[in-house]
Amino acid sequence: MTRRDLRGALLLLLVSALFVAGEVAGQTYFFVVSGVPSSITCTTTSSNIGGTGLDISWNLPMPGTVRSVLTVGGVVVYDQVQAPLGPSGTFVSFHQTTTWTTPMRLPYTWSILITPVYTGAGTTTFSYDCVDGVGVNFRISNAPPFGPGSTSAAIPTLDGWALAVLAAILAASSLLMVRRRRSG
Repeated sequence: MTRRDLRGALLLLLVSALFVAGEVAGQTYFFVVSGVPSSITCTTTSSNIGGTGLDISWNLPMPGTVRSVLTVGGVVVYDQVQAPLGPSGTFVSFHQTTTWTTPMRLPYTWSILITPVYTGAGTTTFSYDCVDGVGVNFRISNAPPFGPGSTSAAIPTLDGWALAVLAAILAASSLLMVRRRRSG
């Protein structure tokens, strides 16, 4: 290998590293609930979060899948992995009506736990108490950010896109080196 070939290979490696560095170091993932809904109404078989004030935002690894567990009065109403939300987004003024078949005597606590389906992700919860047909004591507990950019001690990882790009760059540089050896 000549000095020129070595310089070319090192330059290509440097460009590759700079290209994927943002994928490694910059990604911090989260699922955050903020604010307080302007109205919450409850019955023995339904609950409605309405009005404005409750926002949900996220930045997740692809495809953006989360697991949701809803409990009412300590009884699990549903436990499901939701279709991908997409890698990032926001629901502004989130509103939702939930229903269940078995009547729940008032007062009860309505609670949802949302966990991104990824290693290292924590669970975000929001809940309230249903008393006399009205939601009171609204509470939020957001999980801390996760992913390689969320802590200085994290081990760098690459997502599928960055790995594919790196593999393509390394394959191209290998082909260039082989061609140069054969022609030189």
